[in-house]
Formats: sequence, structure tokens, C-alpha cells
Amino acid sequence: MTEPAGNGSRRRLVAIGGAIAVLVAVVVVVVATRSDDAPAGGGGGPTEIQGAATVTGITAVGAVMDTHTTGNSAEAGTPPAISTATTNTAIPALQRALLEPGGYDCTDTGVWQPFTELELTLLVGEPAGGSSCTSDVLDMPLGSCSASPCGEVPADWRFDTLAGTPPEALMMIVAPVSSSTAEFVCVVDLVPQPKQILLVTTTIEQACPTGVSSDSIDIPDVPPDTSDIPYVPPPASVDLPAG
Repeated sequence: MTEPAGNGSRRRLVAIGGAIAVLVAVVVVVVATRSDDAPAGGGGGPTEIQGAATVTGITAVGAVMDTHTTGNSAEAGTPPAISTATTNTAIPALQRALLEPGGYDCTDTGVWQPFTELELTLLVGEPAGGSSCTSDVLDMPLGSCSASPCGEVPADWRFDTLAGTPPEALMMIVAPVSSSTAEFVCVVDLVPQPKQILLVTTTIEQACPTGVSSDSIDIPDVPPDTSDIPYVPPPASVDLPAG
């Protein structure tokens, strides 16, 4: 008996569908097998989130520094050394001009700033003949401010420093008044001390108290008591009337 055409078509469709189902099953098995064998850190797969703010596969920026500075022998991965600037303690340049020119004397004084880099000012004035200004005023030469307004200190005025000590801590202004004597002003911590009239050969070590602050106070040495009982002076004698 001949099979109807419809039954043969259905059998062929069932056979084709079964083959497709088997092929899909094989593909699924192969994909699952490759996924299990893939390394944990392999590329191409989705990024694994380990925590709320931790993501694998991201390297911290700047964790290793690659140095390629010209002339630097440091190996790659080592940060270059940071150089520290050396403090400059160079001696400042002395400038002689007064802040304002004028006819200055011991009471109406001029102001001299020897160094533009330092906050130091000194008073100057011309004394009367045969006299000297007070200890806080440097004497200008006779006739230098009275004959015409003076605008700068004499060319032979100078300053000295102490070796190893910054000028801001200690310096000495020297203003000659004769061939053998000069006025010396020690400047401690940028504060001028009372002037001294000494021989021109006097050194800063001899004229200035090294290591002494300008606001130091001399405290007299009081010896301790030799007895635990304080000394009480006897009362004054009183003459009682007779009778």
C-alpha cells in the first residue's frame, strides 16, 4: 500500500527537528565546557564585581613612577629624589642714602636704613662743635648737614659681621669720628644697641655681646640665706620716763 504524501512530509520534519535539537544540545555543552575552563582573569568576559567599590582588573594610577629625567641615574619605578634648597646667608650690600635729605641735628634727626633687605633703621644727626649726640643717634661730621641738607652717610662708615653668625642676628655699625676713634653700634636681632666710642681697631668680638638677645635682662646674683631663721632687726630703743 502506498503511504500518503502528508505522512512522509511529517516524518521528514520530525527528523529535521530532532537533528536541530541534538545540534543545539551539543553547542550548549561545548560553550559550558569552555566557560568552566577559562582563567579567572581572562579578557573578553564580564568584569567581576567583588564589592561595593572594588573592581578587578583596574590598576591604581601612580602606584609606580617611571623616571626618565635627563641625567638621573635612578632606575625605573623609583621616584626621583627631591633636592632641598640651601638657605642663603650672604652679606647684604650697604647703602648710604638717608630716607630723606635734610638739615639734621641731634634733636631733629634723619633716618638711615643701611640695608634694603633688612628692617633696620638708625638715627643720624650733626652735633654742635665739641659735643656728641645721645647714645641712640650717630654723629654726622661737623658741617655735613648744617651747611647744606645732607642726603647720605659718609663713605668711611661701614659694618662688620661675626663669622658663622647671620647679619640678622648680630652685626656692628662703625662710624669713624677721628683718625683713632669711632662710634660703634651693635645690632642684635635687628635692634640697635646704645653707641660706644672706642678705638677704630676694636673688633666685633670685643664691642658686641655675642649670643645675647636684645631683650635680655640682667638679674643680680643674690646669695642664699645661710640660716633657716630669717634675720629680724632689733626694735629701736625707747626711753621710758622715770617714776
